[in-house]
Amino acid sequence: MEARRQGQGRVGSPMGWGPAARTLATSVAVAGPLGVAAIRMRVPYAVTDGPEAMAAAVAADLDAMSWVLWFGLLAMLALVPATILVSMAPLRRSRALTMVGMVLAVAGYASLGMLVAADLLLHGSVAAGLDTATAAQVLNSAHPVADVGVAVFVPAHLLGTILLGVALWRTRTAPRWAAGAVIASQPLHVLSAVVLVSPIADGASWLLLAVGFGAVAWTHLGSTSLAEHVQQPGRGAPVANGHPLVLGPAGDPAHA
Repeated sequence: MEARRQGQGRVGSPMGWGPAARTLATSVAVAGPLGVAAIRMRVPYAVTDGPEAMAAAVAADLDAMSWVLWFGLLAMLALVPATILVSMAPLRRSRALTMVGMVLAVAGYASLGMLVAADLLLHGSVAAGLDTATAAQVLNSAHPVADVGVAVFVPAHLLGTILLGVALWRTRTAPRWAAGAVIASQPLHVLSAVVLVSPIADGASWLLLAVGFGAVAWTHLGSTSLAEHVQQPGRGAPVANGHPLVLGPAGDPAHA
């Protein structure tokens, strides 16, 4: 009895994802891509624009750029935890593929701050009264680390998100339609942003990712416990007080 009491709340405990935790986790999973969707639909310039065209577009709609910065903050705060939450679904059944996808996606989304920093620089330059040519020059004079961040963001978030979707599809740890939404979202993002240059279509591609991420988080976290994500089959059970714990039929920990 003492061992069971001490095991509660630890790695091998039967503590599951309750309604509040499940709702919070799903909200985070949705909030990340939802923030990017809002950015893509509201940003006044196109991804194909050069610095001077970007500065002119920002000067023409400074309020829109202000909203973009707020949405950028939301995306920066939520995308990395959202990716990690979604990765928990296929991790136990497809470790290698999921880990590669998660590492790439996390690296990519963590680099989003460099893009937001460029928008912040543009907004500040225009708000300070600089003409568009000078504002563009300020952007061009940014530290090379900004270019490195963009170089990491673009391929890493695209490939990483697609690989996570493939892992979800192969392991069937989420509805197939949700896995398909995750896979399809990024090619649609590239098509919409670069080829079609359509802010609405681009935003819709990120809304598709938000729906996919949300569905994965809600369905998977509603059917698993926290212990299942750390107890690896074939790798031994969790340990409490120096003794291995085994989850019983009811999810209660008992000494092996």
